[in-house]
Amino acid sequence: MGEFQARKPSSPLVLFLLLASSFMVFAVVAAPPAAHAQSVISITTSDGSTVCNGTNTGSLIDGSWSGSTCTVSPNLTIPSGTTLDVGAGVTVTASFGFSNSGTINNAGTVSAGGNGISNSGTINSYGTVSGTGVAGVAGISNSGTINNNGTMSGRSDSAVAISNSGTINDYCGVTLSDTSYGGPSPNAISCYTVTFDQSGIPSGVTWGVTASWGPFVLPEDHTGTGASITVQLTGSLTYAYDTPVTSSDVSYDCTGCSGTTSVNGDTTITATYSQVISLGFITSDFSTLQSDLKGNFTSLSGTLGGLKTAVSGLSTTLTDVSTSVTSGFSTVETDLSSIENTLSGISSQITGLQSSVSKLGQPTQEVTGDGESTLTPASSTATVFTSPSGQLGTVTVGLSTTGVGHKDSVTIRYYTSPSNPALFIQKTLTSNGDTPGFTDSAPAWKVVLVASFGSKTGSITVDWAYSALEPPS
Repeated sequence: MGEFQARKPSSPLVLFLLLASSFMVFAVVAAPPAAHAQSVISITTSDGSTVCNGTNTGSLIDGSWSGSTCTVSPNLTIPSGTTLDVGAGVTVTASFGFSNSGTINNAGTVSAGGNGISNSGTINSYGTVSGTGVAGVAGISNSGTINNNGTMSGRSDSAVAISNSGTINDYCGVTLSDTSYGGPSPNAISCYTVTFDQSGIPSGVTWGVTASWGPFVLPEDHTGTGASITVQLTGSLTYAYDTPVTSSDVSYDCTGCSGTTSVNGDTTITATYSQVISLGFITSDFSTLQSDLKGNFTSLSGTLGGLKTAVSGLSTTLTDVSTSVTSGFSTVETDLSSIENTLSGISSQITGLQSSVSKLGQPTQEVTGDGESTLTPASSTATVFTSPSGQLGTVTVGLSTTGVGHKDSVTIRYYTSPSNPALFIQKTLTSNGDTPGFTDSAPAWKVVLVASFGSKTGSITVDWAYSALEPPS
């Protein structure tokens, strides 16, 4: 990556004496510092204190970081062959001059005072580019290429605000903001309306699309709460819908909702989201089911108790009848035989009920296992557990991940109905970074890992172990 501020310039200083009407101004110009040995420098709000740190020998920009601003003094130089990516919300400013011979991709703010901004390379910006020059120096001097889809302004006390001897392309109707301009006029590049439609997410829930296009390679986030998001752009387009999208106890998944296309006219892109059942609702339903089963077992126990009492009473009655019947009454003997047959049937039924009740007291069966799964964009799912008996039980899982990057995520799905194999509940295991440990329990007959990748390369390794309690067979 490039450099950016010499700590102690070794070349001699050249003093230029500028005569004004009643005073003199001295400008001190230092030879550009040597570049750090990097080809791409990326600075964001999350890593600015490391990338822009003049006291850190490993920093890539020799400046000072405060809040979200990287300040370099006096000069900042991007040499040929080096790319500087300035993230959204970041300001990179040089107190006495910003010279670019490489490539700057800007989604934040790039600014300079003193000798302003001098560009002989390429600047691709949908953020802000601002330069202020001293007397006789343009605020922005361009002999290279500037692709502008944001705000660009220059200011100078006694020279043109923007001096152009190269190419300036203004995209999508943006215009330069300056007090004076010299050189070839900017090229106006027309854009087209691109509509990102979605179905499956109700109105009021925030969702988004990340897009990079044309010369503007840094991804830009677009969000909305309706059925579509509309943007203006042209040329090659790379996009990715947000997934998963969460709202309260509901989650929405979008599978395969990313891609690349060429925009040469008004374009509509459509994505379909599917709703994932909330774990909170499933837990509530499972608790209700447990309560209903407990109530049914209590009722069955009461029925068996009543049956036992009735049989006991019937036995007493038969004893009384037997005492009063003499051997000479054959009809009574026939009746007794019939009663005995009936009691035999009742006994068989009681035996069957006792067998059913005994199963209720049998212990649950425990099944355990562990392993490791590697997930890639081409193979983004892995099955952790499947019930040997195909029954719904309670599964406890422990997991850890390696390789989860920015915009990557790993979710875990619990399949809850053997009679409806497509029904599952889902939890996010981790996103945008690894988790050293994750433990969870849920009712399931099958458990599956699902990975979502922010890029088309890379892999995620998941170490897992489970313990499943299954009902008696």
